[in-house]
Amino acid sequence: MLQEGVNSLLAAAPTIQAILGTPASRPDGSTGIWPVTVPIGKPLPALVYMRVAGHEINSLDGRGELRVSRIQISPYAENYADVANLCEAAKDVLCNFQGKLDDGTEVDSMFLVLETDAYESTPKLFCAPFDVEIQYRNATA
Repeated sequence: MLQEGVNSLLAAAPTIQAILGTPASRPDGSTGIWPVTVPIGKPLPALVYMRVAGHEINSLDGRGELRVSRIQISPYAENYADVANLCEAAKDVLCNFQGKLDDGTEVDSMFLVLETDAYESTPKLFCAPFDVEIQYRNATA
């Protein structure tokens, strides 16, 4: 599945590991990368990913194998400088990526389509979500 492949790509990147740590160095034994939301009580900084849109590219022959998904990546940290650094590191890993993800998904293109800054007053977290559009072929297609 595309989302699992994106998770693996981020988790394997040395620049992301330098900021989030590794399962061996984090107190919770995780990569610090989560689907949809950071579980309560997990240490920061952290990354969250979720699919916000997607569709298949169809032809007159029916369903095609080419798909397009928009994935939102949300870096979280307790201060703005840390969230900005994590955001840039994640964009460097994802934007312009082409190739096969660990889950077998074949990515034709991945590029930035939206970015913003946010703040959550409870529990006082900074966030800098950005969306990438990914054109790909599923490993199962």
